[in-house]
Amino acid sequence: MDKGALLSGTRPRPLSSIRPGEKVALFYRHSSEMYEVMAELVRGALERHEMAVIESRAPLEQAGNELKALGVELSKHPEIMVLPWSDERIRELTPAFISDVLRQFSALARTQGFSGATLIQDVPEGLVVQVPLAETWRDLDRERRKLRITVASLYDVTSLPPNILVSSLTSYPTIILQGNLCHNFYYLPQDKNGANDPSKDLQQRLNQIRTESVHRVMEDDERSRLRDINEQMHEEMAHRRMSEFALLQAENNTRIMLDAMADLVFMVDRGLKVTQGNQALVSYLEERGMDTAFEGRSIFELFPGLPSEIKNLYDEVFAIGQPTLTEEAFDVNGHRFETEVRRVPVFSGDVVDRIVVILRQKPMSELMRPGMWEFAELLKAEVLEPHGPLRGTKEKCPHMVLITDTGGRLFDFNQAACDGLGYTREELEALGSTAPIFAPTNRDVRLHRRYNFNGRMSMPATLGRKDGSRLEAICYFAHVGQGDGHKVITVLMPNR
Repeated sequence: MDKGALLSGTRPRPLSSIRPGEKVALFYRHSSEMYEVMAELVRGALERHEMAVIESRAPLEQAGNELKALGVELSKHPEIMVLPWSDERIRELTPAFISDVLRQFSALARTQGFSGATLIQDVPEGLVVQVPLAETWRDLDRERRKLRITVASLYDVTSLPPNILVSSLTSYPTIILQGNLCHNFYYLPQDKNGANDPSKDLQQRLNQIRTESVHRVMEDDERSRLRDINEQMHEEMAHRRMSEFALLQAENNTRIMLDAMADLVFMVDRGLKVTQGNQALVSYLEERGMDTAFEGRSIFELFPGLPSEIKNLYDEVFAIGQPTLTEEAFDVNGHRFETEVRRVPVFSGDVVDRIVVILRQKPMSELMRPGMWEFAELLKAEVLEPHGPLRGTKEKCPHMVLITDTGGRLFDFNQAACDGLGYTREELEALGSTAPIFAPTNRDVRLHRRYNFNGRMSMPATLGRKDGSRLEAICYFAHVGQGDGHKVITVLMPNR
């Protein structure tokens, strides 16, 4: 079966079958792909004896040369107009102005004897940030359908913001994929009952704001880390933005785009079973002589040697709904596997439904402190038997030690924690929670970074002291106990 059919749920149509008044979109990565689609749309308009207007991000001469190379020579077709975008034109595009332009465009085509009109727009970044309210789009769509103007919007996924691309995806009933017109089942019609339910609309906006905020911080962090690196790394950052868009947009083109990625990419459900993966994952399994049928299998089956404690990271993403970046090392079939792993939540309404995992092999950048995990084993033994032979171990530790449950409820600590955080024992005990201590970590907005070596997990953090000062530290985590008795031992080691 054709891939487009699998993705859309209905059989794709050739691009030449586009109907008058239809509204379609292309999300492209290369200008060559965009010009091929543009040329095909123009040829279709000419065959239907329609007037065509191209709104181009490129200068008139460049657009003309690109189309000429594809067999469409503008000088021979006065019914084709090319209008380069400019900042002044973009500022003029109010909803009322757009509506007037549509009417004038249709009237001009009819006056000159054409059967209809086609508008092809290569969408610039300055335009997408001026998206009008939903009810305005609804009115414009009604006007477009009444006038039977065919509209094709072309989006460059390498330069436009990912959040705008994902939002735009829901505005088009038909998507262009590999030269075919495919049904977009993520389309949200503006004029259907319930589509503008205020409570639903509010939740969607809140989720979008949260996603945009996280991604903006992620991009800022990426830029600060990569500012002194060469052009190749800048291209990699653009590739990551593209990858995240591919992961968050509909399955319409997810498989096609994911298979083009060199990184291992797969999606897991709440049972940590893989529901989707790319060709790189299949290659990984083939190289290790493993069964390549990955769907429905758990991550522990696909990555034998993966520590069971890794489940805590997935539980955190499902619970908090924010991306997490980890550096992990484990053994697979006797071979050391060192990776950077990005976990991106996928929402269904306001609940995380699945997690997309992007796994890249790379050398580890964080080294464990010698003897730290041996000492952690002693602390675990003390927590299990508070009055046993290892009683007093945490007080012997020169670093701050906090003992909590998974929700941060504080059960115990040592004197070093009081001294390091500036509290008396009574004051720290009265807190009852680690929330005031970890409040400055940007926990709710910043990408989480972890280091995981065979289940031994650490992370950088900024601690809040009683006097309001900040303390940069590395946190080492050890888990002990089961069920309601499950405790988390956190050793805080200030950076030197």
